[in-house]
Amino acid sequence: MYWNDSCGPLDPVTGWAGFAALERLNSLMAKTTEELSAERLAKVERRRLAAEAGAQAIAEIERDAIAVRKNMERLRALRKIRDAEAAAQAGPAPSAPTARRTRRIKRIVR
Repeated sequence: MYWNDSCGPLDPVTGWAGFAALERLNSLMAKTTEELSAERLAKVERRRLAAEAGAQAIAEIERDAIAVRKNMERLRALRKIRDAEAAAQAGPAPSAPTARRTRRIKRIVR
């Protein structure tokens, strides 16, 4: 899944840039309302909501990808079992008959 299990997608420091941006937006929200105008607050709130929605979408996509990989692994194991059973029932493969060599006639061209 990840090359390093210590950093995951939801880690704001080592994860994706969107999560670090979410942390910056949360720090802006911590400032007093007197320092920020109403327009700025609305903009920050929209960005925060968008970042949260993006984080949820990415987490959902990762969950779906994990489910798909697990299902592929399960189906692969079933296919190997089915192929092994089919090979055991078929027995040894019949050898192909050897082709007979035809005798070549030399022709004299004049």
